Amino acid sequence: MATDRLYQAVQQGVSWGHIKGIVFTERAFNRGLVREVIDVLDRYNEIRHTVWTFATKEPIEQLFETTPFLDYSPYFSLLANPKDIDEQSSFIQPKRINEFIAASDEKAAVLPLPSLAVEEKSWTENKKL
Repeated sequence: MATDRLYQAVQQGVSWGHIKGIVFTERAFNRGLVREVIDVLDRYNEIRHTVWTFATKEPIEQLFETTPFLDYSPYFSLLANPKDIDEQSSFIQPKRINEFIAASDEKAAVLPLPSLAVEEKSWTENKKL
């Protein structure tokens, strides 16, 4: 529904080639909407099956409104480049959406997804949390 609304509201062509990661909310999993989201993603050939896949319990707005660490470009964020952070410290390796789709097609497969959350109290900048 969101993509349909976007196309109705925007006054120019839309390209999805910039997408580096997909975040599934807990609500999407609980309501069984993941397959529908993947179906929508398959309709846009600009979205590659190599985008990173994550889960979150956070409100999606809060997650995407967060400024990247040290005001880095979003390109260097965990969402766009999780391999850099995974090499330093990670319990669950980052997963591409093609791995997620393949595992979801297998009834007995379990594929742990990395979870994104907003940590508000671990860093200060200009004496502000």
